[in-house]
Amino acid sequence: MPEVQLVVDWDGTVTDVDTLHVAIEQFGDVGVFRAMEEEIGRRLTLQEVIAVEMATISAPLDDVVSLLVGTVALRPGFRELVDRHDPLVVSMGFHELIAPLLERDGIA
Repeated sequence: MPEVQLVVDWDGTVTDVDTLHVAIEQFGDVGVFRAMEEEIGRRLTLQEVIAVEMATISAPLDDVVSLLVGTVALRPGFRELVDRHDPLVVSMGFHELIAPLLERDGIA
């Protein structure tokens, strides 16, 4: 029987909120965010929408990371899930925003 790999999404699955949304709400243009969310799958791909939304963030990366590390929680039980199943985490987000949260919780 082939080995099964558990695959989990990052934003809103591993985390309690969508990290990109938190970053945009704090440091970006919320109006652009709202307009772009309606375009996913219509006129633009998810990757294109994220690029437009993230381009509105004017804060340095360190500030965005500090915000996320200070406010975003990993879901209860995720550490145990990692210990038991070693899941593959997938995301349309950015490694630079994901790794610090995993490191904070001793999972990296």
